[in-house]
Amino acid sequence: MFASELVRPLGVCMLPVMVVTLFAMLEGQQVLAAIYVGFPAALLLASAWTWIRIRDIIVEIHVGEDRIAVRSLYAAAAPEKDLHWSRLLDARRESSRVSLQIGHEEFRLDEKDWDILPVHIS
Repeated sequence: MFASELVRPLGVCMLPVMVVTLFAMLEGQQVLAAIYVGFPAALLLASAWTWIRIRDIIVEIHVGEDRIAVRSLYAAAAPEKDLHWSRLLDARRESSRVSLQIGHEEFRLDEKDWDILPVHIS
């Protein structure tokens, strides 16, 4: 799960390293030092970016009688943990998303990511 989400951020973070290396090669400079420093820095930045992102992507919503629980991509990868149940304080439908206020957190669910979102929320 982490590796599949790491691909795009790593590509974005490696782009400046590749551009700097290309210009250095075209000017006849040594590029090995730039690669030895640039690649680990890009990998570290992409890993941090991915770690934060997979903890924010909501993939599961559990609804009880008077409670609701959500799981991020990271939490859903290890489903043996108990759900953190909270009260749903507010649910609003905006133009192309649904906003849920659960406890002190607000979650925005985009329609393009959720093809089964409810049509009417009052």
